[in-house]
Amino acid sequence: KVSEAARMRGMLVNAVDQPEDCNFIVPAIVRRGDLVIAISTTGKSPALAKMLRERLELQFGYEYEIFLILIGKLRKKILSMGYSQEKNSRIFNEIVRSDIIKALEEKNLRRVEELFQEILPPDISVKDIFMDLDVLETVGGVL
Repeated sequence: KVSEAARMRGMLVNAVDQPEDCNFIVPAIVRRGDLVIAISTTGKSPALAKMLRERLELQFGYEYEIFLILIGKLRKKILSMGYSQEKNSRIFNEIVRSDIIKALEEKNLRRVEELFQEILPPDISVKDIFMDLDVLETVGGVL
């Protein structure tokens, strides 16, 4: 009765135990800063969605949050340098495929800096990026 009345008023309805009465679903969410991973079984198994969320929470730690803070700042800087699309793409892909996230997970800031230095063109200073963001404090607080 409640879902019928809500529908008649144009309201959204979500009854987890009655997916056929829903006109929207709420995914299970893993959030690490700007990284948001949504899991949905389209209402068929909220328990499975929950189990997958719990697994993903372990797999994607807070190092991903710090990584996105760093890459967000670097992205602005790199795009402002006027490099070719191809060079930008190469840089971003190398960063993502590097061991930077692993080094963040291990709280090895020296290694993070070394890896960025190896990948970035010489005209981009990693130290400046870290200083601009107060990343050292952020990393120390979160990791």
